[in-house]
Amino acid sequence: MEIRSIPVERTLELRRKVLRPHQRPEDLVFTHDHDEAAFHLGAFEAGTLVGVASFTPESHAEVAALRPYRLRGMAVRPDRQRQGIGSALMRHARVLLAQAGCDMLWCNARAVALPFYRREGLRILGAPFVIEGIGEHHLMVTTP
Repeated sequence: MEIRSIPVERTLELRRKVLRPHQRPEDLVFTHDHDEAAFHLGAFEAGTLVGVASFTPESHAEVAALRPYRLRGMAVRPDRQRQGIGSALMRHARVLLAQAGCDMLWCNARAVALPFYRREGLRILGAPFVIEGIGEHHLMVTTP
């Protein structure tokens, strides 16, 4: 498997397929995706994109940090889930986050993904909440 930086446009199809199948790929460009310090990672196997994750410099009212980043749009092809691809994306991202001076990584994790994020060292901060049309989420944080 190879992890490398990709343009945000390469993340959109997997974001749609895995996370938001009711939306068109062009509607899945998030607010900070094009920020200068944002980066997007792709996991490739035999040249095929099998996983994506985006990391954007973004603050959160409940996250006390000087240089926070947000993980958003992490998606792994359904037939390749639970095979270490998400963990490989996180390992690679942690190196880049450290280089960027990130002191706190946060995300709005879907309830079904809590075991993965806990294994990756994130902890829940606050009460669960619902994102309409998507489901229950938890604010999760970690130091990179």
